[in-house]
Amino acid sequence: MDLTIEEKQIVDAVLHGDADEFRILVERYQTPVYNLMLRLTHTTMTAEDLTQDVFERAYAKLHTFKSGKRFFPWLYTIAVNAGRDHLRKKGVRRDIFSADAGTQEWADPDTESCVKRLDCVMEAVRVSDAMDRLPLKYSEPMLLYYREGFSVKEIAAALSISVPSVKVRVYRGRKLLMQAIGVNDVTS
Repeated sequence: MDLTIEEKQIVDAVLHGDADEFRILVERYQTPVYNLMLRLTHTTMTAEDLTQDVFERAYAKLHTFKSGKRFFPWLYTIAVNAGRDHLRKKGVRRDIFSADAGTQEWADPDTESCVKRLDCVMEAVRVSDAMDRLPLKYSEPMLLYYREGFSVKEIAAALSISVPSVKVRVYRGRKLLMQAIGVNDVTS
């Protein structure tokens, strides 16, 4: 079954009174939401609290979810906003989207074998460090596109920018990243 159709059925069931069905969405997406919050806060307790808050917000706003869309980008937008709210309240400015070298998979698509080899891990750290140095306006859409698998339209909606802006930012971000890690031949 198509994931979008399944998620629509789950959302419909929850909206019609079967609150237990929301558990499926929580189980499916709690890890990426938690990882985002952990990258943001660097403390497990706060990350856990924020993750719970994100799902509470999602449940409360479930009636605003548009059927036919993927659930995760909608949820991720809520998570980004919750993270920004948390930082604003704490008076901290931190890049929500910095890549975590321990979980980042930039260097090699065959990550199981890559992680076992020191050279691949070192390359992942190098790329992760370069991503951390990119301006947020470039790293944010790149991580959503390459790491989270969002479509350009989904990124535009999540970041409240236009589709052409997403394309430009991903292209320029990729170009800046390649320059930062010393790759001269940048092709589109």
